[in-house]
Amino acid sequence: MPEMIQRSFTKGELAPGLHARADLRLYALGLASLRNFFVHPEGGTSTRAGYAWTGEIKDNSATFRFLPFSFNTEQTYVLEFTDLAMRVIMDGGYVTETAQNVVSVTLGATTTVEVTGHGYSNGDQVYLSGLGGTVELNNGWFTVASVSTETFVLSGVDSTGYTAFTSGGTAAKLYTVVSPYAEADIANIKYTQSADVMTLTCAGYDPTELTRTGHTSWTFSTISFAPTISAPTGLSATGGGSGCGSNSKTYEYVVTAVDEDGNESVASSPVSVTNNSLSETCYVTISWSAVTGADYYNVYKAESEVSDVYGWIGKSTTTSHKDYNIAPTVDDAPPVDRQPFTGADDKPTTVNYYQQRILYAATTNKPQTVYGSQSGNYHSMRVSVPTKDDDAITFTIASQKVNEVRHIVALDALLLLTSGGEWKVTEGQDDVLTPSSVGVKPQSYYGASDVQPVVVGDSAVYIQERGSRVRDIAYTFESDTYTGSDLSILAQHLFEGYTITEMAYAQEPYSQLFLLRSDGKVLGCTYHREHEVVAWYLFETSGTVKTLAVIGEGQVDVLYLGVERTIGGVTKRYTERMAPRAWSAAEDAFCVDCGSTYDGTATTTISGLRHLEGETVTALADGNVVRNLTVTDGKVTLPNSASKVHIGLDYTSYLQTLPIDVNAQDTVLRGKQKSVSSVVFTFLNSRGGWVGTDSTNKFEIKSRYEADDYDEIELRSYDREVSMYATWNQDGQVYFEQTDPLPVTVLAIAPEVSIG
Repeated sequence: MPEMIQRSFTKGELAPGLHARADLRLYALGLASLRNFFVHPEGGTSTRAGYAWTGEIKDNSATFRFLPFSFNTEQTYVLEFTDLAMRVIMDGGYVTETAQNVVSVTLGATTTVEVTGHGYSNGDQVYLSGLGGTVELNNGWFTVASVSTETFVLSGVDSTGYTAFTSGGTAAKLYTVVSPYAEADIANIKYTQSADVMTLTCAGYDPTELTRTGHTSWTFSTISFAPTISAPTGLSATGGGSGCGSNSKTYEYVVTAVDEDGNESVASSPVSVTNNSLSETCYVTISWSAVTGADYYNVYKAESEVSDVYGWIGKSTTTSHKDYNIAPTVDDAPPVDRQPFTGADDKPTTVNYYQQRILYAATTNKPQTVYGSQSGNYHSMRVSVPTKDDDAITFTIASQKVNEVRHIVALDALLLLTSGGEWKVTEGQDDVLTPSSVGVKPQSYYGASDVQPVVVGDSAVYIQERGSRVRDIAYTFESDTYTGSDLSILAQHLFEGYTITEMAYAQEPYSQLFLLRSDGKVLGCTYHREHEVVAWYLFETSGTVKTLAVIGEGQVDVLYLGVERTIGGVTKRYTERMAPRAWSAAEDAFCVDCGSTYDGTATTTISGLRHLEGETVTALADGNVVRNLTVTDGKVTLPNSASKVHIGLDYTSYLQTLPIDVNAQDTVLRGKQKSVSSVVFTFLNSRGGWVGTDSTNKFEIKSRYEADDYDEIELRSYDREVSMYATWNQDGQVYFEQTDPLPVTVLAIAPEVSIG
């Protein structure tokens, strides 16, 4: 009876079309199924962490979307966009305004809360916590109604039978910002960020900046590309001096104002003067009125008989300048105002930064045109005649078909992902993007969907046009082009019949892509291009995911999800946060969905569960599994007291190996009858699980050892041999399942196989 062992799972779940390809090296690294498991870059596979309940979406029926915002490693946010509104999530909770003390709570069919001078309005949402006695209302979100100066009613809350209020507690209003984006358009927002400013684009909307100056201080503002400083007025020019001679010439002058940040106005109205030939003693004096905010002025001249092109002749910190026959520097001309996004069909739909410029692209009128700002001046689209290197840039992709620019990607080079192909922007010999050096070269012709791509190291990952394939693109030395591969081909069955609507990337700790599928399920992929690790898996929950985003929190990147669930027969939309998976003890493991944690004095009553009202939930209480608890009035009662309790909806994690096709001696076993009588699993920091040939024929792995205390079973790293029903079939597959809210990591699977 030969033994076979699989020590790595770095190809993840493989499509059924590959189940006969044991000739490929990847076959030995893949699985037939991988659900609610993920793959470690080094080869093992673990059950996913649970989703912690964070709060309720502002509108339970409207479209909503999450966007990530990272100011620094300590100030990161998820922004919840709903119809004409935005709310802010930080560190696993919604940002609220200053909490106010609760004076009293009157219970009954109508629940009234007294807060002195609260200042709330009907329709506001408030968060109640710390209430003495009436624990059923703690940690809950409520809509305010029937507002008076000192009281308000909790809309739709019948508190008959709740515990009487004693004292204490606070009410805090959810911080909400008025947003310019309507519900129908928020799915089309694209964005980029620099420090505490996020730039957003969307068809039909002016380019907009979202500025953060504090946790509860966010501002939307339409970007103006008009000059920030006015042009000088009141110009005059007079001749003077001596030895001017008798050869008369006409000179024209314009003046610009420059502020302390280096922003230059457009040119003033010209002034002309006819004077004899200028010399070291014969001059023209140009004067103008002072401009508010000007740090200095630039003076430009054109000699009418020679050219109508203005060139720079000097800088003045006063309101006048003398021209002693100074030759104009014609390659330094005054800026010309240009505002390309004024028309209704001239609004850009994508944006990014590159080489000290901000670039916009894809208006309705010009879907293949890219607009770059002045270098170092993101709010200026001005140009000069003749052109200067720091002028704004405009160029259009010349292709056989009109291919809309979907995304601007900044790697070592600037890439444009269009609906029909991928293009590299060339920059001349100096690798500097200027109006005179810009060019465009095709790299491939796959095309990109509207889903915003993510940058992973030195490559970009994007969704191909049509929305059901995932590709990467990076520089390849051998071909001197940017090229990539189809990342989804090994697990194409997970994409067929669906489209990808959103994508996010978590670099730490596992380098994972998260993709939202059109059916509301989340596809995960452990992606390490340099080590050829591309492992797909599927995350499922008892609800539908509507949006997702990843932000850094501390030392890890955290996935946030907007989930629609049916709770107590009512449709609810919640924000949930995947718990970081770093547990050294069983009681710390958070492996429930829509869950909450109690950590305090030992008790049998766990409250603060209004978001699960009427649901049957599972708890991990001090490391022990407790099932079949029903949430009533926002609380449950445990059979035994516990001090650390994770409680929520359970989920099942499972994996299944591929059919056994060859053995260690490369003997072909396909088509032969096989029987797996036992299997050895290598576990890391794990507890529990079921093993069998499939989901109906399985044995439980007993968790308790003699060394365990009666009240506690540890997480362990060990090898465990499990006997199974010796059924005969042509596959010889092994099935593992975890139904308890406990973690499992599988490092290796070694079945003992009999060949018929």
